[in-house]
Amino acid sequence: MRLTDSDCGENMEKKADVFGWRGKILRVDLTTGKVWDEDLPRKYMEGYIGGAGVNARLLYDLLRHNPHAASLSPENPLIFGCGPMVGTIFPSASRFTVTGKSPLTGIFGDSNAGGWFPVRMKQAGYDHIVIQGKADRPVALLIVPGRRPEIVDASGFWGLDVYETDKKFHELYGSCDTARIGPAGENLVKYANIQSGTKRVSTNGRTGMGCLMGSKNLKAIVIKVAKGLGTVPVADQKRTDELARYYRNAWLTGPGTTLKRQYGTLTNYSQIAEHTRVKNEQEPLTTAQVDAYDLDLFTGTFKTGQTACYRCPVACSQKWEIKDGPYRGDKGDKLEYGHLLNLGPNLGIFEFSAMLHLADVCNRLGMDCIQFGYNMAAAMECFQRGILGSEATGGSNLKWGDTRVVEKFMRMTAKREGFGNLLAENAPTMTSQLGDDAVPYGFHTRVCPFRSAAPTPCP
Repeated sequence: MRLTDSDCGENMEKKADVFGWRGKILRVDLTTGKVWDEDLPRKYMEGYIGGAGVNARLLYDLLRHNPHAASLSPENPLIFGCGPMVGTIFPSASRFTVTGKSPLTGIFGDSNAGGWFPVRMKQAGYDHIVIQGKADRPVALLIVPGRRPEIVDASGFWGLDVYETDKKFHELYGSCDTARIGPAGENLVKYANIQSGTKRVSTNGRTGMGCLMGSKNLKAIVIKVAKGLGTVPVADQKRTDELARYYRNAWLTGPGTTLKRQYGTLTNYSQIAEHTRVKNEQEPLTTAQVDAYDLDLFTGTFKTGQTACYRCPVACSQKWEIKDGPYRGDKGDKLEYGHLLNLGPNLGIFEFSAMLHLADVCNRLGMDCIQFGYNMAAAMECFQRGILGSEATGGSNLKWGDTRVVEKFMRMTAKREGFGNLLAENAPTMTSQLGDDAVPYGFHTRVCPFRSAAPTPCP
């Protein structure tokens, strides 16, 4: 069903018969510039689990007759999806999934994140956004409740990091929430992220959805905040209120969530330290190395606060600032266990401020910290073993614990410059190009290629 101007102003109550769901998919063809609405089939709402489940079905529908489509081809869709609890009053339910054929693996890929962006999607009237094709220039998708969504020029945003991008869109459109890519996504780093939100920064990482977004020349999706939209309606408000109150209290006072509020996901480091290996998984952590990342050192020296996803009582996202030393003035609002382990111990770095600095650089570039950390660690071990020499790295020595060289190659990777062009690939591609001797040092999961036979149709 095509979108009409009268449809654009539809309020939440009008679709109350599908409670939780909004019943709409926003379809976008960047090649032709067409934007339209479609109804979300009821059998999808009832037959699949949440936004991720419906996303998977939508991807299947779009690629079932072309399963071998290249992951960076215009035919590969980029799908944003939210489940039925998103935007309701229920706590800790503000999540969304981005799905497509993964540029990193070449198979099914999805990535989940939280924050405020998914709530804005639901408030604007959409459960899913399906983007196909490729624009001939950098563009953004602008969604303003009450108006027809439109594709707008974003050439002036190309090259900006994810924080600069968000700031500039706010200057242009006022209060809004954005899902955007940085230089890594623009330059098709296979594990580029999508970052969203301003109040609470969230990241869709791991499977290269930012790379897929960049391949379409799509810099951002911008959703204007409109007053008076409120929460998504539910079938039984009284029962929902009771359940929301019960779980809000449980998660606010529970021991596990109390730790997460204080330290975020950094708690994972101390909890599994004795099973953690460092320097590309070569050596076990020592007691001194564990103590270098003592969580109370973080809260006492660097932490400045925390932020929460929409209606989440936990508020696990840690805000921090470096107040002394060479990285003085660095600050951030997105720090997870993945940053700590993969930009710290796995690279032989055992200094909090150095790890925080690298985490901020990686976030700004819009690049997955885990995959970059593993690729960099593999290269460093190959250098350590004489498999890789300085002639291949442009004269740089890849020494464990050298923060400056890690930052250098992080920035080169986001731009695909020099040896960074190889680090921007997945682990099998990178190590195979370094030679057979390098292959054992790249960590990844081997997968089977697509079958040649056509897939079995879904009902």
